[in-house]
Amino acid sequence: MKSSLMPARMLAVLICVAALTTSATVASAQSRTSAVKAGSTPQPYLVFTHNGIPIGSPQTAPCPVTGAPCANDVHFVWKRGVCRNGSEYPPVTVVWTQYGVVVGSAQAPCKSNDFEFTWNEANQIKIGSWTSDGQPFARVLPPQGTNDAHVYWSKGSVVKAWWTLDGKPTSAIKVPEGANDVHWYGYPPTSGAPSLVYLTHNGKVVGEPSKAPCIANTAGAVMCANDLHLVWRPGPCRGNYQIPPVVLAWTVNGRLDPTTAPEVAPCRVNDFEFNWDANNDVLSASWTYNGQPVAWITPPRGANDAHVFWYGDGRLLKAYWTLNSKPIENSNVPAGVNDFHWFGELSTYGDRQAEAVGFQGPAPPRRGASSVAWLKAIL
Repeated sequence: MKSSLMPARMLAVLICVAALTTSATVASAQSRTSAVKAGSTPQPYLVFTHNGIPIGSPQTAPCPVTGAPCANDVHFVWKRGVCRNGSEYPPVTVVWTQYGVVVGSAQAPCKSNDFEFTWNEANQIKIGSWTSDGQPFARVLPPQGTNDAHVYWSKGSVVKAWWTLDGKPTSAIKVPEGANDVHWYGYPPTSGAPSLVYLTHNGKVVGEPSKAPCIANTAGAVMCANDLHLVWRPGPCRGNYQIPPVVLAWTVNGRLDPTTAPEVAPCRVNDFEFNWDANNDVLSASWTYNGQPVAWITPPRGANDAHVFWYGDGRLLKAYWTLNSKPIENSNVPAGVNDFHWFGELSTYGDRQAEAVGFQGPAPPRRGASSVAWLKAIL
């Protein structure tokens, strides 16, 4: 989509907030490694979710005895569906990530009802395979350095799962009832830095800013939210987009990346989520429907602010902070909020208020006019 023109409403906000930010340090994912030997930390662990919300407790890869190798393979089994265009239906999808950044994906082929993958001592996934009743028949090669795996069942759910060591089962995995996503992490739980959210109505601040909540873990370390979810009532589809439109723009230290066009919410999504690292640089983002990813978004490198705009009669209904996917606090959403602004770089904010984001929105499409044409014009 072209981006020669920015909506007046959006542009005014993004120009004004540019003065509020400074540069951030970019973390080097390549410098972080971990082992999978007993007695070392961290060990790989699993989190089961239902529509994106964690259920049950994280489960760590077992180790037989201290100093011996830990499990280095995991299997997930589901009830087989039907074959549609060469793939299982309802779809089963694996998404590969490296420290939270999406690096690839694959969809379960026909006749598969099991997915397995194995990792090395650096907790990097080596290879995966789709199997039928335990018999591998199709290999999946993740990109080099992959150290997260996320499996999504669009309608089905996980039936059973187990850990193995060099192909030999070591222990069953407790699968919480209703689990339809599973997330494997090869590195320890991460934390964000303090960040801030302003909610506005047509550019005018509504309510008080919401600060990212921070909590102490069992070791006493303070960890701050590193993920946000926004929920709204979706409109009907027109072309490839929903109407009224929902538009996302990233900024890097308060400035638009001229090479990155704004993102427009596709049809049939009602949720936007994104996560960030310890420097509050955004790692990945996705449009979702009831917690299930529909489309992944690649933010520009170093993006540390996010701005979402609901046009027409669209509005934000619910928002919540999460820490490593676990909700830890709802952000109160006053009635009528139709803009959202997350600021990940706070070093120069001080006690400033957000009056600088005041603006008036662009005129909506004329009655009977094409909303799709209007979208193309403003973007």
